[in-house]
Amino acid sequence: MGGHSASGTQIKALKAALVAISLYCVYTVATLLYLQVKYSRLELADFEPAAIDPATYRPAQAPPAPGRYGPGRPHPLAVYEGKPLRVTINAFGSRNLFEVPRGIQNHVVLLGDSYFFGWGLNDEETVAFALNRLDPGRRYINLALPTYNVPDSVQRYLTKLERLAPPRLVILQILFVNDVGPEAVIRRAVGRLSAEDSRLVLPPASWIVGRDDLQSRAGARLWGQIYRDLSPRRFQRYFAAPLDRLRAALARSGTKLAVVYFHGPTPGHVRVFKSYAERLGRFCSARDLPCFSIYDLVSPAEARDRVADGHPSARCNRALAARLKKLVDALLASAPPSAEGEQQQAQKQ
Repeated sequence: MGGHSASGTQIKALKAALVAISLYCVYTVATLLYLQVKYSRLELADFEPAAIDPATYRPAQAPPAPGRYGPGRPHPLAVYEGKPLRVTINAFGSRNLFEVPRGIQNHVVLLGDSYFFGWGLNDEETVAFALNRLDPGRRYINLALPTYNVPDSVQRYLTKLERLAPPRLVILQILFVNDVGPEAVIRRAVGRLSAEDSRLVLPPASWIVGRDDLQSRAGARLWGQIYRDLSPRRFQRYFAAPLDRLRAALARSGTKLAVVYFHGPTPGHVRVFKSYAERLGRFCSARDLPCFSIYDLVSPAEARDRVADGHPSARCNRALAARLKKLVDALLASAPPSAEGEQQQAQKQ
């Protein structure tokens, strides 16, 4: 009798396990189908702001706090492929190994996103570091930040100008693959959405379809819609309008402006963004604004020298800095001093 009782208990346990497995499978299949439909129907209009109002616009991504990050003091900006990096943010908020005094003179400001910031690189491997080493007579202030598009960069410069003497030159780096949309806004919204939805997927299915997978699906869906909408209206919103705003601000101090653009991390982006590169060229030409593609400044081999995720390598940055130094020399050779510089010179006399 005892053997029959044990056998009956085992059968009941097996049936209960089969029911649980069946319920799990039904739930998981239904959940995955729901998420598949949901993420295939995401619409850009639900994530992208309808307009950009310069009076109220603020970058979605807050700048990092000042500090020396790296081994012993981790920070998301100071880790790449699981390895720590040396990333220094000074008290002014720029990525430089020197402080920026309020009365600094003969300086150049670098604006842009992760390319000029130096994503995946140590402090000594960035464009700004190479420029400061090649051109010790000037200071190159690196205000670039990852995820920043042109409206973000312009707003960051105008905010920092309250604590900075007008520079002689601003070099704005543009990356079409990200700057054609609100990268930081989309990344934050998609991050929240994928974190919430990933909790619906239970292990072991969550080991395959987790937060990162959902975030990748959502990003691909939304950016795919952006890349199919490379319209004049989008160009006006994300490039022309903020560039004109920056030009107007720089004109008041006699500061010059130059633009350096990258298509994206792969050669295929050259074809995708050819129309925008042409639009940007016409825009800058009509305003007598120097504008250069990365391929105008460095060799194809140097331009293609990238780290694992497609960002410029230290070698690429050194080559770019050498050409930028010559460009800065040429642009400033006949440039009159800024209004701030004239006032400081008069005070000295």
